[in-house]
Amino acid sequence: MKPLVSSGTLETAKRPVLVAVIVLTVALVYANSLDSGFVWDDASIIVNRGGFFSEPSNAWILLGSEDSTHASGVKNPYYRPLNSLVYMLDYHLWGHDPFWYHLENLLLHALTVVLLFFVVESAFADRTLAFITAILFAVYPVHSEAVCFVSARNNLLCVGLLFASLLALTKCRTRGYLQPFGALLFFFLALMSKESAVVIPFFLASLAAFAKQPALKANRAMLLSFFAVLLVYLGIRYLVLDTFTSEAGPELSVEKLRLMAAVYFENFRLILYPFRLNAGYTKEFLSFDWLEAIAALAGVGLLAFFSVWRRSPEPVRAGLQWAFWGLLLVSNLIAIPSAPVAERYLYAVVPGIALVAAYLLRISLRIHAGSAAVVFAIIAVSFGARAFTRNQIWTDDLSLNTSMLRSDPSNAGAQLNLGITLSHLGRLEEGERALRESIRLDSSNARAHYNLATLQFRQGRLAEAMQSNEMAIRLDPNHAKARSSLGVIYARLGRRAEAARELAEAVRLEPDYAEGRNNLGMFYGESGRLEEALAEFQQAVRLRPDLAAIHRNLATTYLKLGRGDDARRALERAAELDAHQ
Repeated sequence: MKPLVSSGTLETAKRPVLVAVIVLTVALVYANSLDSGFVWDDASIIVNRGGFFSEPSNAWILLGSEDSTHASGVKNPYYRPLNSLVYMLDYHLWGHDPFWYHLENLLLHALTVVLLFFVVESAFADRTLAFITAILFAVYPVHSEAVCFVSARNNLLCVGLLFASLLALTKCRTRGYLQPFGALLFFFLALMSKESAVVIPFFLASLAAFAKQPALKANRAMLLSFFAVLLVYLGIRYLVLDTFTSEAGPELSVEKLRLMAAVYFENFRLILYPFRLNAGYTKEFLSFDWLEAIAALAGVGLLAFFSVWRRSPEPVRAGLQWAFWGLLLVSNLIAIPSAPVAERYLYAVVPGIALVAAYLLRISLRIHAGSAAVVFAIIAVSFGARAFTRNQIWTDDLSLNTSMLRSDPSNAGAQLNLGITLSHLGRLEEGERALRESIRLDSSNARAHYNLATLQFRQGRLAEAMQSNEMAIRLDPNHAKARSSLGVIYARLGRRAEAARELAEAVRLEPDYAEGRNNLGMFYGESGRLEEALAEFQQAVRLRPDLAAIHRNLATTYLKLGRGDDARRALERAAELDAHQ
């Protein structure tokens, strides 16, 4: 009996047919992600920036500013303007309908997988190898986070653009003429999507030193051009952020080496056994273990050795070198502020591993076609099924945080987010338990105290809410939300001078905090300072045009000022927003 998938079958298949199979595979595996909403950081990175995104002129601001959550005022050492520009375009195309954002992520993943297929085929002149590599990469379970979590789109953009750059580079050789500008342009755009792209010049340099096959072997001029583009990017990054990295420098210490060993081990485990997954990896979760450290060191050593060993087949060498540089980037040699380990980080690493695994399967197909085809089918189906089920935890915040806590009950951040989610769902007692558990696990987190204060305020427990906010401010004097909340409580208690001070300070600390401006506007309105109230409400509406409550406050102020037509328009807008909720 002829095997369903064999070397001959794939080699004789038309390229469009294989591409269609790849796209269909991605669609089947990630179809259930289209029902998901916005989760986790999507609120601060996408939803709460609607007012900012609504102004096209703000595109220039994105090009010259660091990535920021805007809603919380937390500044991160990230410069990813292309990613934010795409979110701005999305907002103008479909507002805040999550379906289209998830569909876009699915299509970007499909495009990235197809580009990987073309890169491998062009580099190694082996369509079967390219197809197997693409399928393995398409269904790898750790990719659920990168595809289903809208805010992780930077990984899809970055890796897709890197493959476009490598494809252009291979065409420089195989077609006998240069296409350097396309390769360099795509590389620059990848850098503007995410910092992960910085390793590509080093990957190309290591290939040039050790590879024999010319397709991906850049000449000296091209190598220098890639490094020149990298220097330009680093220069822009420094002008915007006043820093090259997330810390002063990669100074080694015993603590950092222990963390790096734990990170390497966990990343190797996720790659080799992508089934025990966790959306939230904390430093506490990655506890140091000598046996794991030795295994991690051995893994890095083997990876490095076979990536440069002259007898390694070219696809194996290229795949391992890609994985080596990708893993080094996420090793925490330079601190990663968001999390030491995340499944989305591996989106840029897995292609190299998929290429090595595909090469081994390719050789097996030549020797034992039937058995190898069965093994390939089992891997592809089991990985795809795992990814399909994994997608479901990204449906909403409740599913996501519950999943995190099943993997790691001591995750204070997940307890905090669960408490916030339960509070929004009206399950206040459960929400308070989760928030207090978060504080027990990490009493220094100002955000946890602030959210406990918010819950207490909703229940009318003003004295407790005041104490919780004051604790949040002691822990973080620049916490604008806590100051605004405290100002509202002071106003309720008749402490007008203190209320004015805290509300004004909140807006000073975070000028783009729409709810803070709304609170200050209400205080001004109650004090008879109508023009000042109007100015705050207008600013708040500009920042968050999707909040009906602000439009109603604006309408009330217009009425008090005798501007009936403006009040009517504001009320109509509030009614429209209410109807769509």
